Amino acid sequence: MLPFIYFWILVMTVSASSNNFNSTEIPEIILLDQKGEEHHGSIGSRCWGLCVDYGMPSKRSDLGDRLVIQGNETISFITRGHSEPERFLVTIFSGDNIILNTNVEYNIKLDLQKGRYFLNIMAQWSGEGDVSYVFPIEIYK
Repeated sequence: MLPFIYFWILVMTVSASSNNFNSTEIPEIILLDQKGEEHHGSIGSRCWGLCVDYGMPSKRSDLGDRLVIQGNETISFITRGHSEPERFLVTIFSGDNIILNTNVEYNIKLDLQKGRYFLNIMAQWSGEGDVSYVFPIEIYK
C-alpha cells in the first residue's frame, strides 16, 4: 500500500506542476547583432514543464564559437517557438563572476571593456516558465 501512496503523490505533483504549461516545445532565444544577423546560443537553463540548469557557462565545453562584438554595440533578442515573453533578464559573466544582472526590454547596449564574456539571456512567461540561452562573446574596441 505504501508504494502506491508514494506513486500517487508523485503523479499528483507532476500533474500539478505540468498544468501551467501549454506547450512542451521549449522556446529559443535568438540574438540579433546590429547588422540584423541571427546568432544561436546554447540552452543555459529552463523551467518548462521540468526545471533543468546546465551549469555555470565558464565550466561548460559544449558552447559554440565566441561571437565577436564591437564595444558599445547594441544587440537585440527575439524568441521562437512561443509567444513573446513578459520580460528578459540579462546576466553577463566574466569567468565565474557576475558583472551585470538586469531586466531589459528586447535589447541591451554592451558597454563592456575589451575581453571575453558569457552573455546569459533569460526569457520569462508568467504561469508558463522560463528559458535561458548562453552566448560566449568577445568584445573588441
